[in-house]
Amino acid sequence: MALNNQDVFKRFPVHTASPITADGCIIRWGNAGDFLAATNLAIQHSQQVTRRRTLGNINGQTTAVLFASQPQGTITIGRLLAEGSSAGLFTKPGWNACDATDIEIEFVSGSLDCSLAGPLFTCKGCVVESYSLQAESEGQTVMDNVVIQFLQLTHQNRRQINRSHEADLEADAAANAVAQDLADDASLPP
Repeated sequence: MALNNQDVFKRFPVHTASPITADGCIIRWGNAGDFLAATNLAIQHSQQVTRRRTLGNINGQTTAVLFASQPQGTITIGRLLAEGSSAGLFTKPGWNACDATDIEIEFVSGSLDCSLAGPLFTCKGCVVESYSLQAESEGQTVMDNVVIQFLQLTHQNRRQINRSHEADLEADAAANAVAQDLADDASLPP
């Protein structure tokens, strides 16, 4: 008996899902606003675990204990350097240990017609560890890279967001109307 839900190669159809894409990644650095245009983003969070065993045994059983150190993590952000992209980078909090901050990283789909939201990661106790600048002649690009140490990582699943092309067009039209009103007011004599 043939199954109706098989394709021509006698395979079951796969379930397709909307992808979470890197171009939709939003990085909120403290309360200093969004940090956009990242081309590379990596988060690593770990704790060292040490196993200790007893010498000999107690009642015929060997005892083992696991000790975990305090977790720590690293965020690495690589960006394409463009006009104005480093404006405000060095004024963000977290450039010294007395000014530690929180960084939120939200993953969403970069497609305008996709209403999919991914997880939200919050890194607490963030301090910049290093900054580097690299130029590559073949691709004629200049990248700046920031490495940030943090102490705690939390994860939150996000609800689907409602983002559509029509909503973006309406928001653009409203922003253009406000800009036109400001330009008209500026052109009036005092």
